[in-house]
Amino acid sequence: MAAGRVCAGRGEPGLRSREPVRPFGVREDPGDLAFAGILAIPISIGVAILKYRLYDIDRIISRTLAGVVHTALEPAPISVWVKPG
Repeated sequence: MAAGRVCAGRGEPGLRSREPVRPFGVREDPGDLAFAGILAIPISIGVAILKYRLYDIDRIISRTLAGVVHTALEPAPISVWVKPG
């Protein structure tokens, strides 16, 4: 195939074709990239847990959640006892 020509009948993109040539099947839709980025986070967490043998991660997560709940609920009784005046 000569430079600048489109193969007749095959519909292959060339230099004179109206279709842009996209390397490696890249699409214009940014949603695919965002979906891949969001999906990469839990996959990387799972790989890290398996790689570094963090099998007791449930204990760490439960302690973290207990601390968050405690921190969130701690101001509630104080706001009941101390009324703005």
